[in-house]
Amino acid sequence: MLFTLFGLVSCYDDDSSLGTKDVGDITIGPLEDASIISYTKDFLAVTGICLFPLGWLFVFRNGCQGMGHTFVPMLSGVLEVSLRVVMVKLLTPYLAFRGVALAEVSAWIGAWIMLMITYWIYQERTDSFR
Repeated sequence: MLFTLFGLVSCYDDDSSLGTKDVGDITIGPLEDASIISYTKDFLAVTGICLFPLGWLFVFRNGCQGMGHTFVPMLSGVLEVSLRVVMVKLLTPYLAFRGVALAEVSAWIGAWIMLMITYWIYQERTDSFR
């Protein structure tokens, strides 16, 4: 990632001396539009709170895959995309951009619940064979 940022800065910088452009100028142009910062602040506030369920989503997904069951983790990805689309359609008319952020979080939580239940079922089946 550091190489990518360095390459981006060095390619963008006209006089090839690093440090003459702000990172914001590289990614979104001059920071004249404060609405981008406002949207980013809202998105990070909503999704940042839900990083804990996202971590558990990865734990349960990798746990199921580690037990040799790969179909359900793949289905959880399909569920995530489906939940994002449905929740964006439902929430954006009422919550605008925060609806998009909540759609992201709802996709994580939906897949987390699915994988948690599946993991426990696989764990019970494994324990019953011992």
